[in-house]
Amino acid sequence: MRIAEPLGPDASLAALQRARLEQAGWSPGAGMVVQGSAGSSRQDGREDMSQAAALLEAELGEPVRNGFVAAIDPKLADLAETEQPSFASPYLLAEGFSRERCAVILNLSAPAQPSQLRW
Repeated sequence: MRIAEPLGPDASLAALQRARLEQAGWSPGAGMVVQGSAGSSRQDGREDMSQAAALLEAELGEPVRNGFVAAIDPKLADLAETEQPSFASPYLLAEGFSRERCAVILNLSAPAQPSQLRW
């Protein structure tokens, strides 16, 4: 059996992330976006997430920081608290545990009005 390469990081995924952010109300000039991903204990996996954030940053023309749901730095909760973004882009394929953790982390970490943080 031959196994295909992973889906990303890839510029086409960054374009899809932009479309999803626009559906959530993002527009140019909205400021920094956090990208939430599950996390990886492997260095190459963490590097892929940094590359995915760089691709999204190029797509948006706005700063993008990646944060992990897992207990790996940079932690999504820390970024949400220090950067106080208005928009987040989950780098996840489906609903499930990691997506729910992203939502919980971001809502708990958002400044005064958690409802302002948009997916």
